[in-house]
Amino acid sequence: METREQQRPVDGARRVLGRDIDKGDGAAPVQPPHQRDLADAERASAIVPDRYSSHGVGYGTLTRAALGWRMAIDLSEFERGADYAGDYDDDLAKLTDRLERIQAAHIIHGKSAIIAVEGWDASGKGGVIQRLTASWDPRYYEVWPIAAPTEEERVRHFLWRFWKRLPGKGEINVFDRTWYGRVLVERVEGYCTEADWKRAYDEINEFEAQQKDNGVTVVKLFLHTTQKEQDKRFQDRLADPWKRWKTGKDDYRNRARRADYLKAYNTMFERT
Repeated sequence: METREQQRPVDGARRVLGRDIDKGDGAAPVQPPHQRDLADAERASAIVPDRYSSHGVGYGTLTRAALGWRMAIDLSEFERGADYAGDYDDDLAKLTDRLERIQAAHIIHGKSAIIAVEGWDASGKGGVIQRLTASWDPRYYEVWPIAAPTEEERVRHFLWRFWKRLPGKGEINVFDRTWYGRVLVERVEGYCTEADWKRAYDEINEFEAQQKDNGVTVVKLFLHTTQKEQDKRFQDRLADPWKRWKTGKDDYRNRARRADYLKAYNTMFERT
């Protein structure tokens, strides 16, 4: 997954949380607000505050795809967790207002966007998507939860099912898990051959580049949680009958292979 070279998280936070647009020296006209919002959405890296970051969840970095920048990330460096430094409620309110304007800019200009959400089990993907879309007009966005492929999908190329779910004009489509499953769970659990997942890095890069070339903004968000916090969330789910449906044996099998997943994540960040 990609990030802007040496992009500091705080810089991205300023973009989404409402930094002023430089008016320059007067040589260029100031853009209308909806145009500024669209331009910011297309070029910004951003921080999405996570209420649970004080318990070990790192920040999520939203990045534009296919810019050509790559950065190796070692998730083991984030295993200690870190407190969220800002005021969560205040930052979330500002971000929600900003996201509402960004959606309006996409609708007005007929632009399309993809938001790809990946992360560990119990890292808060559903909660982030819920907050991300809280102020959006439901007519212009779609959330696609991605589970194991059906038989119809399995016998085709792994990207086929994602091509069918791409956004139309003025739409933003959110993917709860993504095409990166090919180089993550399918690699670790042996659901595809080694040749398949090794080839998939280039296929994913090309797929995302094609979206960019077609004028679609691609935003990718990864949520990391420590082993300690993940275990706590699993226990909380088991203890609450209303949340027990969220967990299953696959979660615990994946937990036992955390080292293998860390390796797969690190390669994913390096190669895409």
